[in-house]
Parts: sequence; C-alpha cells; structure tokens
Amino acid sequence: MFTFHGRYSRSWSTVENEFDRCFTSARFQSSLTGRQFNVYTKNEAIYVNRIKIPLPSEWKNDWSPRIEVHAHAITGGTLSFFNPKTKDRKRLVFQVGGGTYTWR
Repeated sequence: MFTFHGRYSRSWSTVENEFDRCFTSARFQSSLTGRQFNVYTKNEAIYVNRIKIPLPSEWKNDWSPRIEVHAHAITGGTLSFFNPKTKDRKRLVFQVGGGTYTWR
C-alpha cells in the first residue's frame, strides 16, 4: 500500500490535490483494465484504490460509505469528515453515474 506524505501540518488543499491525482489515476487505470476500485475512509484517512491519503491533523471520519467506481460509472455517496475541536465539517460528494465529485 502506498501512502502520501506523513501527517506534517497537512491542509485540506493538500488532501484535495492528493485525492484528485489518485482518483484521476485510478479512473484511468480502471478504464484501461475494466476493473473497479473503491474509495472509502478508515482511521483518519481516505483510501483511493488502496492508496492512503491522511486527513489533516485533528480531523476524523464522520460517515464513510464505500464508493464503488467502475470503468464508466460510479455509485453515488458522500464521505463526511469533522473536526471535534472546531466543530467544522467537510464533505466529499460523489454524483451517481459519470464519476464527478465535489468538495464541500
């Protein structure tokens, strides 16, 4: 399993950029091989095709369905994160079908 960087003062922009790169690469691989991959959260990290992307410090997983990504389709769903100290929340929303997602 590959892990992006350590937990050094990570920001959400770093997490978003790493996720974008991993997701794009995994989608490309999926379109070539026809194999599906998963996006999910576990132990304060997001996993894209078994690649670990640590969350910023103090952030926790709040809601974590397993998002299945097929070569040309995706199951919809929302991954949710929260910071218990600041009460801030962050979401990663996947739309059904075409594979688009947005950070909120």
